[in-house]
Amino acid sequence: MSHTGNCLCGAVAYSFEGEPLSVGLCHCRDCQRASGTLFQRAIVIRRSQLSLEGDLASFEVEGGKDKITRKICPKCGSGVLMEPHVAPKVVIIKGGTLDDPSAFKPAREVFTAEKPSWLHTVEGIPAFERGPEYS
Repeated sequence: MSHTGNCLCGAVAYSFEGEPLSVGLCHCRDCQRASGTLFQRAIVIRRSQLSLEGDLASFEVEGGKDKITRKICPKCGSGVLMEPHVAPKVVIIKGGTLDDPSAFKPAREVFTAEKPSWLHTVEGIPAFERGPEYS
């Protein structure tokens, strides 16, 4: 099955085949600030699954345990994907850019210690105060 998405202005579009390797919600402060929201839905896929149209601007930043490259549309500023340097064979699609926003229920939540106390975790999935690799 093919899944599609794009930035706000449509100058950048993507598609990927098959299912993601992982889907999660991240509440870390880096993701909060980069997304401008209280959490980010991360859709992890193999780089080989991704087909991309349009140009992206790249910003390399320190994130968590390693560097990450954030890719945004240079026309509208929408964050589209991230490339973790620690895992060069995967890309992380920003879930809000999917054409079907209800696709891919998250399988876990990470860095819940950094979410606002009034925001509840998703019932029925594991929640980690930090990332599972830190637990």
